[in-house]
Amino acid sequence: MAISTPQPYTFAGMERKTHAVSPTTASTPDPDDIDGVEGEAADPVTTTPPSPGDRWSAFARGLVHAGLLAATAATVVREFEEPASVESVPPFFVALVVLLLIGACFTGTPQREVRSLRLRNALLAVVATAGTVLFIPLEAFAWTLTFTQEPIHTPSIAPSMLWIGVAAVATGAWIGALRDRPGPVPIGGRGVGAVVLGVVVLGVVVLSFHRPVVHRWDEDPGIAAPVPAQAQEVVWEWDADGSTVRVVHSGTHGPIVDVSDGLVALAGSDGRESWTYRLPGQVIDHTGTLSGGRWAYMVQSTPEDEARVWIMDAGTGELAIEDELFPADGWYQFGATERISFSPESPDDLLVASATPSDSALGGGSTSIAVADARTGDDLWSKVSEENDEALCHFGENPVLRDEVLLVARLCADASFFDEEDSHGRGVPVQVGYAVLDPLTSEVLHERLWEYEDNDRPWSMWSFGISRVETDGDGLLLALQGGGGSALVVDVATDEGRFVPPHSRETGGGSVTGLTREATTRAVRTEERDEGRNVIEILFARAGEGGDPEVTTTTRAPDVGTPDDDVRDWSAVVGDTGLVMWDARGFGDEDQNWELHAVSLLEPPQETTTVLTGRGSVADPVVAPGAVVLALSDRVIGIG
Repeated sequence: MAISTPQPYTFAGMERKTHAVSPTTASTPDPDDIDGVEGEAADPVTTTPPSPGDRWSAFARGLVHAGLLAATAATVVREFEEPASVESVPPFFVALVVLLLIGACFTGTPQREVRSLRLRNALLAVVATAGTVLFIPLEAFAWTLTFTQEPIHTPSIAPSMLWIGVAAVATGAWIGALRDRPGPVPIGGRGVGAVVLGVVVLGVVVLSFHRPVVHRWDEDPGIAAPVPAQAQEVVWEWDADGSTVRVVHSGTHGPIVDVSDGLVALAGSDGRESWTYRLPGQVIDHTGTLSGGRWAYMVQSTPEDEARVWIMDAGTGELAIEDELFPADGWYQFGATERISFSPESPDDLLVASATPSDSALGGGSTSIAVADARTGDDLWSKVSEENDEALCHFGENPVLRDEVLLVARLCADASFFDEEDSHGRGVPVQVGYAVLDPLTSEVLHERLWEYEDNDRPWSMWSFGISRVETDGDGLLLALQGGGGSALVVDVATDEGRFVPPHSRETGGGSVTGLTREATTRAVRTEERDEGRNVIEILFARAGEGGDPEVTTTTRAPDVGTPDDDVRDWSAVVGDTGLVMWDARGFGDEDQNWELHAVSLLEPPQETTTVLTGRGSVADPVVAPGAVVLALSDRVIGIG
């Protein structure tokens, strides 16, 4: 019987074949192209689970994409914050976002090798890191270019969002550039990266708008140090620790420093901090003192064209008024810190006094004085110049609110005195004095006028007003001056007054820099041509009760690296010492020389000594309890 070999058979018309099965290896997908398992075609047996390195890769991609989105959104937000200004988006913002978007296009290119992936991620990481490092100086530079002297501080999340977005791109790109090998990219990993960035952005936004107040006070500041009898050397120095010093005021126990975001009070004897009130991250528009330095205040404008006010005790730093509405118009005047009235007995009566320029009286015009309610901005009352006993009586500039009364300068004369265009008023009787008014009702509580009879040096209405206020013991001294150089010194407590004539017809009167019951000292600036150059000097003339100059001392401007006619000066009197600050800065130039000189006002006159020199920005010195204080941009110097 024959044995047959088995043949292949068919089933349902198909031939059955047998063949050997060889194992196959699944290809590893590009980590930037595979987002996970999708559809029924995926084989769970051949899919490799994501490793920790793969999850880091997904996390990095989430950071990159979410960071790009945050940076782009920050640019859009910045544009809509100031839609009318093309400069509201600095050019480097646009350039940076464009570069990052170009880098993002590379990250989405399919079928890249590991080396190519690392290379483009490294390129993106370098670009993003450079943007992160340069963000702060470039932002400061762009802010300088677009600065428009606008004091209103509007918090914004755009800078924070941009910085965080660029930092996230840099972080994610560096992770991608440094990872060992590619693998599957889980979708959940991307989400984690985006969520982490979102939490960071949210936290920074919350912190940006929540700026805690820094308030430290001293319940017992002790006895205030007296004003130094002379200023000869540096006795202390206070470092602003990165803050910007703008100006210094004189308080009851020492200087009060304006550091742009608030106030810091220093002890005049040693320069230690006694109290602080600051709003970090914000900008305070104006600061000053009230009631002879007993109260300090600061005012901040708002985007709604309003203002907020803080008032605190200058000795302890304790708040009397905190963040309350202050909408009064025309409340600020440079150098005039006595135009706001505050009394702890009646804190609701926060008043602001204002006066028209005194020279508006010339040519038949009128002058006026008004008091407004600082809480509402409404005028309480207004008084206009009027006729009195056939004389026309006008108000002077710089009214003073002190001890719950309003002090204002007064000048009465025949109408012909004010009709003269040159305002010489020769031969026309003139009366000069002051009035005490109730600031709430405008009632005249007291008025006193003195006959001015010096026809050789006639009084002038130009810049007529209260030029200086000094507390002498329990009394108050006023210096009333006009453009002609003469001055009237009034003791309010005794209601006594004396005229102090100009030093000479050639030099004029100068400004009153020292005021006591016994003597009045004025600083007169003189200029003379000597061998083709201007010679500038400050002449201190001290006059006693008789009115005649007793001591005349002169100090000459030094060579501070600029033509003499560009030298600016500041002068004051400390005890028996005359101080002069020579400042060579031109407009907008903060890198010039300055020198502080001192000269004795006692007989015989002594040589001028140089107390301190420097280069850079310096504000006018302030005579405060304990020291003469100089405000530099980054520190404060006490001289005693």
